[in-house]
Amino acid sequence: MHRIEIRFDRVFDVLRTGSTTGNGANKWTEFGFESNNKRVFGACVPEWPQIESGMVVVALLEEPDNWGSIQGWVDCTNDCIVCHESKSALAVALILAAALLIFLMTKEAVSWSHYLFLFVLGAGTFACTWDVASAYRIKLALLTIQRSR
Repeated sequence: MHRIEIRFDRVFDVLRTGSTTGNGANKWTEFGFESNNKRVFGACVPEWPQIESGMVVVALLEEPDNWGSIQGWVDCTNDCIVCHESKSALAVALILAAALLIFLMTKEAVSWSHYLFLFVLGAGTFACTWDVASAYRIKLALLTIQRSR
């Protein structure tokens, strides 16, 4: 992950997408900005954070200079953290893990359909756990940045 501190000299084309109901898991903000006479289009962050000209952020990018790979940021003005939250993935992982344990304790895998069901439960549990662990790693990195400021 690549850490970069940047000032948005100009912000344009802010587009907030997603639902205003539910847990906000599908809320995203797409925007463009100009910094040091360089224009960037198609930056995308989770949720609907306040994005203004003149703001300074410390961002974590998955790939250097690729603003389409923003993992999150800390707003230097108000120390607000913007990143993906995995509350729903954690809930799904726990439900799948419980179902997997219950199935293993109550059934014997005797046919290919049982093995397929076990595989799907296990793969789903792993995928959701991986998502939660990745989000936690990013959140921890952003908290470290926030505390070091």
